[in-house]
Amino acid sequence: VAVLLLILGNIRAALFVSLAIPLSMLFGAVGMRWMNVSASLMSLGAIDFGLLVDGAVVMIENTLRRLEEHKGELRPQDRLAFILDSAVEVVKPVTLGLAIIMLVYVPILTLEGIEGKLYHPMAITVLIALGASLLVAVLLMPVLAYLFLTPPHGGGKEEKWVYQRLHNIYEPVLSASLKRPILISATGVILIVSAFLVYRRMGTDFMPPLDEGDLLVNMTRDSDIGVDASLEMQKKSDKIIARFGEVEHVFSRVGTAESATDPMGVHLSDTFVILKKGKDSQNNEHKSKEDLYAEIKKALEHEAPGQAINETQPIEMRFGEILEGSRADVTLRIYGKELPVLIELLEKSIAILEEIPGAEEVEMDALTALRKSPVLSARPNYSAIARYCMNIHQVNDLLQSAMGGKEVGSFYEEQWRFHIVMRVEEKHRENIDTIKSLPVGLPDGGTIPLHKVVDFQNRDEVTTIAHDYTQRYAAVAVFLSGRDIAGFVQEARQKIGHELRLPEGYSLSWGGQFKNLERAQNKLAFLVPLILAGIFLILWWAFENFRLALLVFATIPLAMTGGVFFLALRNIPMSVSASIGFIALIGIAILNGMVLVTFFNQLRASGMAPEK
Repeated sequence: VAVLLLILGNIRAALFVSLAIPLSMLFGAVGMRWMNVSASLMSLGAIDFGLLVDGAVVMIENTLRRLEEHKGELRPQDRLAFILDSAVEVVKPVTLGLAIIMLVYVPILTLEGIEGKLYHPMAITVLIALGASLLVAVLLMPVLAYLFLTPPHGGGKEEKWVYQRLHNIYEPVLSASLKRPILISATGVILIVSAFLVYRRMGTDFMPPLDEGDLLVNMTRDSDIGVDASLEMQKKSDKIIARFGEVEHVFSRVGTAESATDPMGVHLSDTFVILKKGKDSQNNEHKSKEDLYAEIKKALEHEAPGQAINETQPIEMRFGEILEGSRADVTLRIYGKELPVLIELLEKSIAILEEIPGAEEVEMDALTALRKSPVLSARPNYSAIARYCMNIHQVNDLLQSAMGGKEVGSFYEEQWRFHIVMRVEEKHRENIDTIKSLPVGLPDGGTIPLHKVVDFQNRDEVTTIAHDYTQRYAAVAVFLSGRDIAGFVQEARQKIGHELRLPEGYSLSWGGQFKNLERAQNKLAFLVPLILAGIFLILWWAFENFRLALLVFATIPLAMTGGVFFLALRNIPMSVSASIGFIALIGIAILNGMVLVTFFNQLRASGMAPEK
């Protein structure tokens, strides 16, 4: 209200315009309930109050200007015609301008996947609120102006001191610009071309990086590690992390919880590192999260070796798992049938990706990669079994009973039943000599040791196999630092294509956040040009003049130059959220241009010369 008062110079006008905000929000809340859109930061937080009052400001300001210019008092019957005429002057640009703003939000409704779930509530809420603001501007503002609006004493010139000072600055600049049209036009073209060149050099990410204030350290151990050993290593790691002065609290999660919302083996753990904030953090030496993680990783590798360590953030990790089932920034999946070939291609691709700038860590994906672990291989010796006149099922039953266990009965306690399983004690199962010496009964009596009819061998075998729609695949996880996702994947595709030879029947795909970024870019690249073409046709129809339509349309690239330069200045890569912001900017630029050009046309129609 204070800003509107300073600009409009009329307390009643400022209050009338400010009414557009609560009324539009009220309509928006009703529409959200009807559309089953929940109130959240993404839905309500995206509403720009400036957009909601744009139409009302134009309507009230034009009426106020006409009242200031009118000499003498207005009779009631003349006042109605006067207010109506003032509203008709701007109703067309206001209606078309807000309609165009609503039109540019339509592509957001076509987004799919995670980006669709993120931005659909925002687009729906904004469209409902903008529709309500249009109704308020066109129907309510003229009524309020007719009933209550009066010009300030003295024509209002002395009260709008902020506007007058801005006008005193703007008028000489505008006059100088009009005297040098070629120079100003050339400057605008240079700005557009420069912004385009800067944009081509900017990186692209799916979502802008957000500092959550805490760390999450992922630890991956050997897949054959036991629960007790994994817990012991985790406790040791937690104590190491807790020693750092910047850390307030550390807690971890190992394996799968009882609810099984996040299934993972006991060799995987998530360590949540809650950092000190506010006054507590001021007592410690100022250190960035990146530096702190580097020191934590160095300490863990030195004092608790035997585990791979990766850094992320709590919400970021969960978001990455939802996207692709991976916690990495970029994932490379190689699809094929033969496990040895997949392992070989996996190792070659890791070596290639490690050489690309920006790849901080390249490794087998902790959740879905093919991994080899030492296993005890037991293969029946069929010739020896035949020589001793034994049955193969007898040998298999012995191996199953000894290693996996065999159910021999049940134990009942009230209404619960517990299986009784017989197997060799764990400490003996880990001793290969004990397993080799297990007795096997002969048909004619007596026994022989198991190794007489079974060949035992310790070797590495693939113990985790991932599938995607029944296809086997090997996954590589890439964690980036100081590099945008799109630029990295573009370079990685070229190097993988030249240096990695895929056998027939094998294929690869890129995933992670890049997959969603690529889908959103393809969707917007198809729909946004169509929307822009539609906007130009609407402008052409509204002005009935190709040059005027082109003039208003030129405000779009000029308005975007500031956003591009600011992103580059802050070293922020282009993202889907930034693209959404530019889409909203298109509508605002068109609305401002339409109102200005429409006013110019009205002044020309009244006989005023263009230079005036």
